[in-house]
Amino acid sequence: MWCPWFWSIFLFLLLSPEVLTATFKLALIGPWSCDPLFSRAMPTAAANLALSRLRSDAGLSYWYDVKLLDEDCSASKALTELGDMEGYGHAYIGPFNPTLCHAASLFAEHWEAGLASPGCLDSDWPNLPPLTPPTKVLFTVLRFFRWAHVGVVTAPSDLWKSTGQELASALQALGLPAGPVVTMETRKKGGPRKALEVIREADQVKVVIMCMSSVLIGGTDQRELLLAALDMGMVSDGYVFIPYDALLYAMPYQDTAFYQLTNSTKLRHAYSAVLTVTMASDRSFYHVFRQMQLSREIRSAIAATEIKPSTNRVSPLFGTIFNMIYFVAKAVEERRQAGGGHWVKGSQLVQSDGGFSFQGFNQVTSVISLITDRKFWSQSFWSCCQGDWVWLKKVPVGKMFTSLREMRHENMNLYLGLFVDSGIFAMVVEHCPRGSLADLLADSNMRLDWMFKSSLLMDLIKGMKYLHLRGLSHGRLKSSNCLVDGRFVLKITDYGFPMILHAQNIVLPVDEQELLWTAPELLRNPIQGGSFSGDVFSFSIIIQEVISRTLPYAMMDMPAHEIIERLKTPPPLCRPVVSVDEAPAECLSLMNECWNEDPNKRPSFDDIFKEFRIINRGKRANIIDSMLRMLEQYSSNLEDLIRERTDELEVERNKTEKLIGQLLPKSVAQSLKKGKPVRPEDYSDCTLYFSDIVGFTTISALSEPIEVVDLLNDLYTMFDAIIATHDVYKVETIGDAYMVASGVPNRNGTRHAAEVSNMSLDILHSIAAFKIKHMPEVKVKIRIGLHSGPVVAGVVGLTMPRYCLFGDTVTTASHMEATGLRKIHTNTLVNKVNVSENTVVVVLNEMRQSYVEEFKVDTRLI
Repeated sequence: MWCPWFWSIFLFLLLSPEVLTATFKLALIGPWSCDPLFSRAMPTAAANLALSRLRSDAGLSYWYDVKLLDEDCSASKALTELGDMEGYGHAYIGPFNPTLCHAASLFAEHWEAGLASPGCLDSDWPNLPPLTPPTKVLFTVLRFFRWAHVGVVTAPSDLWKSTGQELASALQALGLPAGPVVTMETRKKGGPRKALEVIREADQVKVVIMCMSSVLIGGTDQRELLLAALDMGMVSDGYVFIPYDALLYAMPYQDTAFYQLTNSTKLRHAYSAVLTVTMASDRSFYHVFRQMQLSREIRSAIAATEIKPSTNRVSPLFGTIFNMIYFVAKAVEERRQAGGGHWVKGSQLVQSDGGFSFQGFNQVTSVISLITDRKFWSQSFWSCCQGDWVWLKKVPVGKMFTSLREMRHENMNLYLGLFVDSGIFAMVVEHCPRGSLADLLADSNMRLDWMFKSSLLMDLIKGMKYLHLRGLSHGRLKSSNCLVDGRFVLKITDYGFPMILHAQNIVLPVDEQELLWTAPELLRNPIQGGSFSGDVFSFSIIIQEVISRTLPYAMMDMPAHEIIERLKTPPPLCRPVVSVDEAPAECLSLMNECWNEDPNKRPSFDDIFKEFRIINRGKRANIIDSMLRMLEQYSSNLEDLIRERTDELEVERNKTEKLIGQLLPKSVAQSLKKGKPVRPEDYSDCTLYFSDIVGFTTISALSEPIEVVDLLNDLYTMFDAIIATHDVYKVETIGDAYMVASGVPNRNGTRHAAEVSNMSLDILHSIAAFKIKHMPEVKVKIRIGLHSGPVVAGVVGLTMPRYCLFGDTVTTASHMEATGLRKIHTNTLVNKVNVSENTVVVVLNEMRQSYVEEFKVDTRLI
C-alpha cells in the first residue's frame, strides 16, 4: 500500500498549474550581435519580462516558454542555419532580415509552425506580422506629402543591405518609383559623400530612406551620413531623410533631450532635415525601463537614459520584443477560444481574427482585422520634422470645410486651413492686426464717436446678412469673434466652427461667461450650430457693448451664472440697461427689437440692414472723418516719436559711414556723399606693397572652394590687423594678391617707405605662425615686393566705385613681387622682401644714413 505522503505529492502535482497547463513554445530569432539596434536590445531580459507578465495573465490558458536563437550576420550563413532550427518552437518570432522571409515562411509551413516576422515586407508569404508593416507606414507618409520619388541608403552590413533592397521592391510594388539603392562604404574615406552623390544625381529624388541604426540611439553610420549631407548642401537644398529603423520600435519623444543633438550644433543642424516616423507610446521607453529596474522586474545594470552618452544604453527594440511575444500569446489564445478549446497548432496563427488588446511595454496595443484579412497592430505614428515632434493626421471634414473656404465677403474673415499639431486642433484664418472688437472697445486710449461705432455695426450687419443668405447661422456670435483689420473694417470669424467641432467629435468646456451672448431659447434647448434668430439676439448684445463700451450685462452687477438662470426662466425679463443719451433713439429701439423674448418677432438681418441705414439717414458712415479726429489725440506724442526715430536714424547713419569708410578713403567718401566729382590726384612720392601666396594654385587645386575662401579670409584678417598699426592704406585684394600703399591718400612726407618696410617685416614675422585649417602640415610662404615713386589716385566707376592707383610705380612694385630673386638657406625656401633701389634710398634717407652704391639690406628671416 502506498504511503500517505506519496498521495500528497501526487495530488500537489495534479493540482499544480504547471502540470495542468500545456506549454506553447516560442522561438525568438534575431541578429543579436550584428548591429547596436539588436545587440543592445537585451532579448533575454525582454523575453523573461514578457513570460513573467504572461504567467500572471488570467486570460491566457497555456504556459509559455521562449527559446532565443541567433541569426547570423551574413545572409547566406543565416539561410543555411535556418533549416537547423526545426523543433525549437510552435511559433517563430523572426527573422529580422527580409531576405530570409521567403525561406522562413516555407520552413514554418513545412514544420506546421507559426511565423511572426517583422522582416517580412512582402505580404505574399503566410506570416502573422507582429507590427504594422513599415512599408505601408512609409507609403502612407510619402503619399500624404506627395513624395513620389525616393532613394535608399544602407549601412554596409548584410542585414541593412538586404533590408534596403527588399524595402525598395516593396515600395515599387505599391506603385512608388523607389531607387536608387546605395550602400554606404564606411571603411573608405568619403564613403557617405559618394553614396549621397549617387542620390543627388538621381532624377527627381528628394527623399532618402536611411536603412541603418538611428543616430539617436547611437548609430554612427547615420551620423556620418547626415554630416556629409550638411557639408554637401543637401540640407539647405530641401532633401528629406527618413530613418527606417525607427519604424520598428517606439522612439522616445515625450520630454526627451537626445545628447547627440544637444552636444553638437552641426549635427543638430543636419538633423533638421530628418523626418522621424515612429510608433506612438503612452510613456517614454526609457522612463518605463528605469521604473522596471527600480521595481526589480528587470535585473540589469544597463543604462536606461537618453541624456548622457553611454555605450551600454539599452535599445528601444527591447519594448518591441516584449510586445511581439505578448502579441503572439494573445493570438494563440484567440485561436484556442475560436477552436473550442482544442490545442492550437502554430500554423493556425495566421488565421487569427484579432479583436484583442493588451498592455504593451509602454503603450496599449490593439489588434484589428482589416478588409484584406491581414492583422495589424493599431498604432498611431508620430514624426519628427526639422527637430520638432508632430502628429500626422488627416482631418476628415470633407465638403463642409470646402464650402466655408469658398465664402468671400469684405466683412467675412477668410478661412485659410486647419492646423493639427501635437494634440492642438486649430483653424488658420486671415490675420487682423487690430485684434477683436472686444479688444478695441476695451482700449481706453481709443476714442470712438458714434460715426465710428455705427461704421463697425454696419460692417457686422452686412457680414451677418451675407452669412444668412448663404443659409448658414453663426451660433457663436460675440464681440471676440468680430475682428478688426488694419483699415478698421470689421470681419466676422468662427462661422461654421460648431460644425467643425461636431465633425471632429470635439466637445469644448462650457464657460458661463461665453453664454451671455446666447439667446434664451438656445440656453433652454441648445441647437447644434445655433439659429438665425439666435444670431439676431447675439447681435443685440453686441450693440449694447458697442454703445456703452462695457461687457454684456455689466450694469446689472450680477455673476454670469445668475444672469444665465434669469435668462432661462423669465419673467421678469433680464436685459442690459443702456442710457438713452449714449446712442440715437432709433438704434436703441432696434436693439430692443433684436432681443425680443419671442424669436419669431425678432427682425432678420435684411430688415436690420434697412433700418440701420435709416438711422444713419441714408449716409454711409465716414470712418475717415472719425479717424482724422482721433489722430488729434496722437499729436502730443508725435514729437517724442520723431525724436526716437531720429536717434535710431543717427545710429544707422553712423554704421553706414563706418562701413563706407572701410571701403573708400574718408576724403573720397565725403566728396561722394556731397555729390561732388572726385578728381584724380597726383602723389609725387609714396611706397607700394604687393604680396601673393607661393604655390597658391596648387593649394587651391587640393582644396574645396569653401576651404580656399576660409584660407584667404583667415590670412587677410591677420594682415588687416597688422596694417592697422601702421600708417598705410589697404588698396585692394584680388585672389591671393594683397596691395597696400603708404603716403596715399594721406601724405606723410618721407615716412612712407619705413612704414611699409616695418609692416612687411611684421607680416613676415606673423606668417611663420599661420596655419591652414584644412592643411595644417602645409607652411604658407609669401612673396613681397616694395617700390617707391609717384602715382596717380582716383575713383573708377559709379556702381561699386573703387579707389585705384595708376603709374609705373604700381607696375614696378608688382614686378618686384613677381620676379624678385628667391633666397635659399639650408635647402629651404625662406620668405623674403624684395625691395627696389628707390625704396632703399628713401629708407636710408629717413634713417639719415648716407647712400652707398654697393649696399646690402638684411631682413628678418622667418
